[in-house]
Amino acid sequence: MPEKFEQPHKESPFREPLRTSDISPEWRGEDDREPLREFGARKDKIVRSVTLKELALAYDSKDPISDAKHLFDELKMKYGIDFSADFAVGKNEKGEPSFFVVADRIEGRDPLHAQVEGEERWHLYEALHKLFSSLIDYIQAKYESGDAFFWDIAKIDQYVYGTKAGESEKCLHLVDLDAEIVDVSGEVGGDLGWGRGENVSKFLDDLVQFINQSSFVVGKDFSDIKQKLRNFYDGVPDKHIREHFGTFDI
Repeated sequence: MPEKFEQPHKESPFREPLRTSDISPEWRGEDDREPLREFGARKDKIVRSVTLKELALAYDSKDPISDAKHLFDELKMKYGIDFSADFAVGKNEKGEPSFFVVADRIEGRDPLHAQVEGEERWHLYEALHKLFSSLIDYIQAKYESGDAFFWDIAKIDQYVYGTKAGESEKCLHLVDLDAEIVDVSGEVGGDLGWGRGENVSKFLDDLVQFINQSSFVVGKDFSDIKQKLRNFYDGVPDKHIREHFGTFDI
């Protein structure tokens, strides 16, 4: 199939044309989100955009651009989750004011399909252990503070075990670029409202599945991680999460 290049709008933040990326073909044309894109002359970067109108609706704030940047930046700076990106604002090819996230393309597989043996299996186990601990810290802090959080970053397919261009050592990278899938309700601990409680529950459900699936890959049961997760549950009075607790296989 010939590649379709989209010339940038005159107010685009990029000079190069963009093309629909082949990195995630199941996304293309299957929902209302803009597809992942790449620059025309290179394949080491992935571009994801969301209109400023959509971003403003998602964040319900006076400065959603700064809010989105902060949430992305704290993933690595505060929680040690391997994610790095550049951000830009301009118009997409349709002329709509948009927020762009530009991240490194990672060559590899998600942890469930990573083929690892020997020392590399141990390396992946250590990376997963660190990630799971960080994700628990993340959701616990957000639950207790009421701060905004990305509720879809605990899914196994949001991570790739692989390398960036120019690097040889494999690492576990977050590849989720969705700035608008966020909970900004601001509700703090206790008995959360339906939306907040459901989003926290969804995050935890994804995380439990991620842990259990990864156990088969690395041959470890992550018992201390599961205990850390149980300790969090024990301190959660929210009825939505407690009612959902019975479905968690930990």
